[in-house]
Amino acid sequence: MEVHAHTHTARKKWTHYFWEFLMLFLAVFCGFLAENQREHMIEHQREKVLMKSMLKDLQADSINFSGAIEGISGINEHIDSLIPLLSNNSNMNTRATEIYQQEVWTNLYYKLIYTDRTIEQLKKFR
Repeated sequence: MEVHAHTHTARKKWTHYFWEFLMLFLAVFCGFLAENQREHMIEHQREKVLMKSMLKDLQADSINFSGAIEGISGINEHIDSLIPLLSNNSNMNTRATEIYQQEVWTNLYYKLIYTDRTIEQLKKFR
């Protein structure tokens, strides 16, 4: 059986190991910096998209709320017309139809629906 002897190579200086460590460290550190910069860019783009979406939500809410305000002011007018009719007890039987018509309008209910799609998306990113 033949024994294989390792050939001896020249011993490396400590500076050689130091430079290898430094190059490896710099490569990993530069990779970390690149990844951090990429994440920052993605977050900035997501921020722009979400702010545009929130602006659209606010515009839709403004339209919904202005419609609801108009409806509620109409209900208030009917309530104002109904108060004198109800305060005069002697006239109630003759004005029953008018009282009923005014009262029907006062029972309308405007549910204020707001758009929360952007807020829900932001909750997912926590």
